[in-house]
Amino acid sequence: MSSKGQSGKKSTKRFSEGPVSTNDDFLLCTLKSVETSEKEQVQFKGWVVASKRFSENEKAAFTVNSVAAFSDYWHNSNSAKEKFDRSHENGCGLWAKRCQSSAAFIQPFMDEFSPIVQIVKDFSAPYGGVAVE
Repeated sequence: MSSKGQSGKKSTKRFSEGPVSTNDDFLLCTLKSVETSEKEQVQFKGWVVASKRFSENEKAAFTVNSVAAFSDYWHNSNSAKEKFDRSHENGCGLWAKRCQSSAAFIQPFMDEFSPIVQIVKDFSAPYGGVAVE
């Protein structure tokens, strides 16, 4: 049976009193990294709010600090997307939407069909490629 020395003893200190493990250096480094990250996040949020590169809606995303605020922001974002989609359900927007959806539907078929076209081109050389294209 082995006996525990001073290094094997667990500390009962609270987190606020400092590191509780024998890996004090690791915990101090981790704590400093977290503090540095938090400072950089605050600086970044300040830069975004002061910047002219972002719209007011984009800036509003950085003011979210609670579940209720996130829920409101999420609801507003989804409402804006639905409004955008509804406004593009006629005219040129509708045509573009239909073209994109049909292209997305046809693309997998074309990817699977291309080996057959390649075989026809290869076996009917030298003029088979002209007929296929």
